[in-house]
This record gives sequence, structure tokens and C-alpha cells, in this order.
Amino acid sequence: MNEHADFGRIADDVYYFTGFEDDVGAGFIVTERGIVVIDTTLLPTSARSFLGIIEALCPGKQVRAIINTHIHPDHHFGNETFIKKFPKAEIIAHEKFLQRLKEWAA
Repeated sequence: MNEHADFGRIADDVYYFTGFEDDVGAGFIVTERGIVVIDTTLLPTSARSFLGIIEALCPGKQVRAIINTHIHPDHHFGNETFIKKFPKAEIIAHEKFLQRLKEWAA
């Protein structure tokens, strides 16, 4: 993380992070069923740092869902890091999200 990294609690069980080396914001919510991650950062190193923070704050909790707020890469490129660790996590995004990813892949 860079020197401007910030972490905070918005409300009970709701957290935000900003200032990873890619200067992306992300967050997560702790629920009874597990953790819901909101955006997963851009760089693999940032995603690993973010995941490590979540695991340190919530040991033993599973990531159950990942919400990608929109198609910009800095909001979803870290998905792979999270899915490798939590392969059953559901990715939630706009219905056009998958269509756009397939277009880019082509």
C-alpha cells in the first residue's frame, strides 16, 4: 500500500480501503453468512493485500460474494485472486458486465 493508504469502518461490519498502490478504493461487509466484497482492486498485489487484511480482521470467515460496481478494470481485475482462495464465491455485476468481458476477450 502507498503512504496515503486508508482503512476505516463505515458502520458495524462495514469497512472501506483506499490507497493501494493502484490507488483504488474497495470495501467489504461482514454478514452472518460470510463476507461480501465490494470491488477487488486492479493489481494482483493489491488484491492479495486486500484479501490479507480481510482475513486478518475476519479469521475463518468465507468470502461468499463479490460485487463489481462497474466494468472499469480497477474494480474487477482482482476477482481472480479472490476466486482462487474462495472458489464458491458468487460474482455479482450488471448483466452487461459478462457481455463486455467477452467482447474484450475476442
